[in-house]
Amino acid sequence: MKIDLSGRIALVTGSTAGIGEAAAQALASAGANVVVNGRNADHVSATAKRLGGRGIAADVSTSEGAAAVIEQLPDVDILVNNTGIFATQPVFEIPDEKWLRFFQINVLSGVRLARHYAPRMTDRGRGRVIFVRSSGLRLSAMDSTAALLDA
Repeated sequence: MKIDLSGRIALVTGSTAGIGEAAAQALASAGANVVVNGRNADHVSATAKRLGGRGIAADVSTSEGAAAVIEQLPDVDILVNNTGIFATQPVFEIPDEKWLRFFQINVLSGVRLARHYAPRMTDRGRGRVIFVRSSGLRLSAMDSTAALLDA
């Protein structure tokens, strides 16, 4: 099945490498106008150029970074929240500060953007919001950010 996303604007966060870059490439191949996002301006620029899209360098894990993205890109048709981190240590050894950072990046970064874009999509009668996470990186059955997203 061929999907035609011509004329659609797709924002993919954390898209300068890995799963995010692959998602951005797939959307671009389907005809979407892809907007690449990441924290490193050089990586964002290089990836956007490679994919034939545009880039916005901003740390979406902060409210200021999310606001900068929204200011530069007030509307999207597709939002792929791919930004995320994980720990390689046992779940009960992770300090509170790190858990708060996980939540800030893995959950709240996407919620901030979805809070802005989803109502506009609803008003237009179309749009998609996608939250990406990798179950392959689960620390244990107690992986709380994954459990929150599964709820």
